Amino acid sequence: MVDITEKLLEEYFGQLKSQIDILKEENKEIKKKLDIISSNAWVVQILDLSEQQIEDLIIQYLQEHKGKEIYPSDIAFEFDLDARNVFEITERMKMEGKLK
Repeated sequence: MVDITEKLLEEYFGQLKSQIDILKEENKEIKKKLDIISSNAWVVQILDLSEQQIEDLIIQYLQEHKGKEIYPSDIAFEFDLDARNVFEITERMKMEGKLK
């Protein structure tokens, strides 16, 4: 009986070792792919500013680009801001008469 249990355990541990080896190889492949992706990608950090700070940046950007057609996304991209937030603030500023 000890021989059967010992053989079963050896077989089980052999299977576990094989599975671990497979997982290690898969992990290496994933790491390679992540390295490729991260070397080709750039990260955008969206700044978290108050609405007043964003308003100031919007006004600054509009003054610096006077006479040009400007979209909220241009401002968001320029200052690493959330585009939806910039859009909402510009809409509010229009309603308040701060922007034309």
